[in-house]
Amino acid sequence: MTIEATVLQITDTFIAIEPSLALVAFRRLISDVPEADAVLVRDLGWGYDIWTIVNHSTPETRAQLAARQWAFMETYPGLDVDFHIIDRQGLTLREFVWPYEYDMFLKVRPGDGDSGTA
Repeated sequence: MTIEATVLQITDTFIAIEPSLALVAFRRLISDVPEADAVLVRDLGWGYDIWTIVNHSTPETRAQLAARQWAFMETYPGLDVDFHIIDRQGLTLREFVWPYEYDMFLKVRPGDGDSGTA
């Protein structure tokens, strides 16, 4: 067995035990989309509602995120997810969202969303 196969097998085992760990992988998956600021997650018991918070998105931004969402679903086919994209349109993350309403709040990159122009 190759190292890659071993790592994937271990990862699959961890995800089977704690599915929310896959959501950290989603954050990593969208980290190269500059407009993506944060990922909000609500655990529904049977799956997850996932909101990607962006700032001043374009159709290209949304297409990039949709491609990453599709890749995530292909990687974790047993995980029930419902994706949403929300544009904060210049508001800071603090103004736009109250993270305590969600089960998970993951900033895409440190510092992102702290200013209205970030």
